[in-house]
Amino acid sequence: MKDWLAGKRIPDLEEWLSDPIRADKKRRWLTPFRLLARCVPGGAHAQEHAERILNSLYLSRQFMDYAALQRPSVTGVLLTLDAHQRFDFSNRLLASLASSPGSRLYEEVERNAKYEGLGDNLVVGHNFILRAYFLDASVAESLAAWKPIGDFVIDYIRGDDAVVRAKLNGKSDGFDQRRWRDPVAFAIAYFDLMIRSAFSQNIKDHMWLAYLDHFVDELVDIYDATGPEIAQGDEFPTWNAHLIYECINTLGHWVQFTRKAPEGSVHRSFPGSLHQGSAGIPANAARSLGTCLYHVLQSHRVGDTFAMYMVECALRDIRYLVQPEDEEARKFLIRSIVTGGGRDNAHDYGARLAHLLGGIDYILLNDVSDLLAAARLTHPRAEFPD
Repeated sequence: MKDWLAGKRIPDLEEWLSDPIRADKKRRWLTPFRLLARCVPGGAHAQEHAERILNSLYLSRQFMDYAALQRPSVTGVLLTLDAHQRFDFSNRLLASLASSPGSRLYEEVERNAKYEGLGDNLVVGHNFILRAYFLDASVAESLAAWKPIGDFVIDYIRGDDAVVRAKLNGKSDGFDQRRWRDPVAFAIAYFDLMIRSAFSQNIKDHMWLAYLDHFVDELVDIYDATGPEIAQGDEFPTWNAHLIYECINTLGHWVQFTRKAPEGSVHRSFPGSLHQGSAGIPANAARSLGTCLYHVLQSHRVGDTFAMYMVECALRDIRYLVQPEDEEARKFLIRSIVTGGGRDNAHDYGARLAHLLGGIDYILLNDVSDLLAAARLTHPRAEFPD
């Protein structure tokens, strides 16, 4: 534009040869406009000005809120540009959306939750924010898309808001309808989509799925099923209990991904020790599942009926790993469950695990006899069922 206004454009030779007088008049007619060239940034400064404009967009809270609500496709573009500002923009965007139940991100997660399978493209087309992160899950990996969501949920549970506490320790009626306005349930579904996308695209990263056992730790810490309207014998005595179940159930599903991982994939391998790091999703999910059970069983706040149900969920995850190629995964999951995620000398945990296993259906126990054998070796002073 600057060159055109300044008269530095490439001349049209054919136009000049065919009618030189007209071409000369056209050149003289444009002369007054050449002063405007001084107001237009030159090529040397164009990129600098563009970067300033882009930086303003990234830093503007008003623009971020507007784009997320009214122009989510623009938000998606900003998240995928090769600009260093996108990292801070992503953190602020996710934290803001997570803290606002009913926001665009909540709506997208709810819409997308109807698809529960695995595949290269798990995200509904018009879910622009989720597509920006998970259509290519390496974007979520590089932007650490788990951290703003996970940190917000931990702060949400840990906070002193009496209304939040009353809801968490209240009845879980209508959970399936009301879950999409609950920050914890939303976060679990968000993590599930992130993990499924990363696994399907063979991203070599566990995407910090262990945030779920931190959720359970915080939920157990405030667990209270002593309210006058709470029935301890219900499947989910409280909203809190249902959220704990969602975490444990989701982790169990992620463990099963090992059966669908291709040969040689990082998601098919398990380390020799629970204390050894791994990028594999199933291995980290198994470790997290054992940690969740540790938090539940160590708490005197959580009654036996619900705690036993959580143990039963974990046993069913073991029972599904029955094929010869599942042997490594099965052994790793068993080690995680009997040690509470890799804790040494957890005698109190072992004692309650033995007590709860005594109430589990004998048919299920028969299918996990290797767990009972491992539990006896790990906790020799506890009395496990035969």
